[in-house]
Amino acid sequence: MTIHYSFQSKSAARPIEVRLWRLWMAGSAHERGRHGWRPPTNVFEVEGGIVVQAEIAGLRSGDCQVVFRDGRLSIWGVRREPASGRLLACRQMEIPSGSFRTDVLVAGPVRADEMQVEYRDGFLTVTLPRGAGPDSAAEPGSR
Repeated sequence: MTIHYSFQSKSAARPIEVRLWRLWMAGSAHERGRHGWRPPTNVFEVEGGIVVQAEIAGLRSGDCQVVFRDGRLSIWGVRREPASGRLLACRQMEIPSGSFRTDVLVAGPVRADEMQVEYRDGFLTVTLPRGAGPDSAAEPGSR
């Protein structure tokens, strides 16, 4: 869903107006869940494993966590709004920011201790090799 909202003023937007607008754009906790938005996520089964790819452009080091536990791969973090100076008006806003989370259930045994995580060109890619091995808690990876 895309929401277009514009407020205009002859002077700069008042701080309370900006805060209220941001709260309204964020939606209620009921609509979006307590983890904010969910990044588009692809799951592929390839020879030798599972590949999970999430589109999360604009992350900085330490903004994201990746954990595999009990057959579930969880990716969560926060995408910060880019610093763009003082907000005078918003003409269109479609790119979500704030907290995000996606969870993927993985069927069958994987070697979680050999999980590989790569972030490049706005995509977070997690590779889980197939095979017998500890599929319980893997250490959280910061990306």
